[in-house]
Amino acid sequence: MSKGPITEQDVRYAAKLSRLALSDAEARRLQGQMSDILTHIDELSSLDLPSLPRAEPLPVKLRDDVAVPSLSRDTALAAAPSSTQTEFRVPAVMTRVEE
Repeated sequence: MSKGPITEQDVRYAAKLSRLALSDAEARRLQGQMSDILTHIDELSSLDLPSLPRAEPLPVKLRDDVAVPSLSRDTALAAAPSSTQTEFRVPAVMTRVEE
């Protein structure tokens, strides 16, 4: 399955796509880990899986959907680390990256 060993350049490319900054030591460590993962995938690919019996999904038991009173706005906002009079305040999760 794999085309060859994972290089440090491969690791740095994946890190760039993921917007991760890696030290040289982290890149070397991840290079080994990524190589181990692909080796394991190659081993799994060589298994004769069609000859094995298929696993049947387990039945899922869900609880009854029962309406219950919700928290009042004041009670919910009182438990928040940061809020205004009417809404929760949360840190931004996305930022624009200028290149």
